[in-house]
Amino acid sequence: MQSPSSTTSSPQAITHVKWQVKPGAEAALEEVAQATLQAASTFPGYTGGNLLQPAPGAASDEWQLLVQFATPAQLRAWQTSALCRSWKAQSDALTEGAARVERINGLEGWFTHSGSEAWAPPKWKIALVTMLGIYPTIMLVPKLLEPLVGSWVPWLHSLAVTSVVMVLMTWLVMPVLTHLFNRWLHAPQAAPATPNK
Repeated sequence: MQSPSSTTSSPQAITHVKWQVKPGAEAALEEVAQATLQAASTFPGYTGGNLLQPAPGAASDEWQLLVQFATPAQLRAWQTSALCRSWKAQSDALTEGAARVERINGLEGWFTHSGSEAWAPPKWKIALVTMLGIYPTIMLVPKLLEPLVGSWVPWLHSLAVTSVVMVLMTWLVMPVLTHLFNRWLHAPQAAPATPNK
């Protein structure tokens, strides 16, 4: 089984399912979740998946299933398939309440993580690291390209600069920054303090 984000550094389409498992149903849910990932892996565009169980002492006791596809269209094809609906019905029978399903696209795809119960970091951390990457990039690239594109018409000049910025952000800057800040981005959230009685 591949882990999410292990096959590419560019943002992908990810579905993030959170469950509250019924007491005593943990082993059965793990079996169903692993079978779900195996079924998803037979669909075009599948690039990874993982089942994340709550760590001892974690603030949350949610189980999380992560399924990643190369494009949103390929993810939708899996989610709307009869096979996916069948496995969802089996997991629903083992969990309490409705599953919480989130889609992760765009910038959040850079910040996926498979090594802990935390998946996407808080949005304020995403914003800070993204700003740390994009600010020097947009300051530096126009100056470096000026000798080459300075005489071009404005719209073509902007297109060239924007294209280079996006390529650098997607395949160089953000992968490096998310690796450097990985531990901080995915640091466990502290459980709320309970007042002493």
